Amino acid sequence: MAAAMPLALLVLLLLGPGGWCLAEPPRDSLREELVITPLPSGDVAATFQFRTRWDSELQREGVSHYRLFPKALGQLISKYSLRELHLSFTQGFWRTRYWGPPFLQAPSGLAASCGL
Repeated sequence: MAAAMPLALLVLLLLGPGGWCLAEPPRDSLREELVITPLPSGDVAATFQFRTRWDSELQREGVSHYRLFPKALGQLISKYSLRELHLSFTQGFWRTRYWGPPFLQAPSGLAASCGL
């Protein structure tokens, strides 16, 4: 019985939560960032960044799930074989003279760019 204990512990380490030998590393990742900046006028600037990494060949692999971002964006990326997609949504205007340079440069409204 005592000799079987180390073997049982080894099996638990390999198969249990956090077991690294048999588990496949995650292929997708999502990183979110929020920066809140108080402005001298009493206003608040909020900057959100969402970075999704999707490690798959969209043209070769049939993607049937969209856990990390909307299906409409996934279909757009797949259809045009995009490597990168950048979207920027802004409201109002930035008073550089009073507030200094913005955290991220972006035009007012919606801006989109992509990498092929």
